[in-house]
Amino acid sequence: MFPEGTRSSDGEIHEFKSGAGFLALRGRCDVLPVLIRGTHEVMGKGSLVPRRHPVEVRIGRAITAAEIRELADSSEVAGAYRKLADLMRDSVIALAGTRRKLKLPALKALPAPSPIPDSSKPAGDRSHRSGEHPRGHAKA
Repeated sequence: MFPEGTRSSDGEIHEFKSGAGFLALRGRCDVLPVLIRGTHEVMGKGSLVPRRHPVEVRIGRAITAAEIRELADSSEVAGAYRKLADLMRDSVIALAGTRRKLKLPALKALPAPSPIPDSSKPAGDRSHRSGEHPRGHAKA
């Protein structure tokens, strides 16, 4: 789920909708905060064609259903969903704090694909099958 409700026009993390808190509480599920950085540069709001740009994904510690329930129980019903949405947003923002890069081993280049054979015969021409009939059809 993308709890902001839409892509931001500036690429920043904006307020999460309280519906995210509602869904987390009513769904009685854990919430996994995920930060996806760089997508605004790839295809910002209003863009029609994506651009080449690195995208980084960071996954945080799950917020358990028990933690969600505890926060909701300590709040008024009307404010519980807002507090939960704020907790989720804070968790995602915390993931943006550092910019360490993972050192991954270099990938080997894949060999070039084999060329597709040039078929100069029309698609309907089956003369190369020499007496073969389409599947499921017997010779009359």
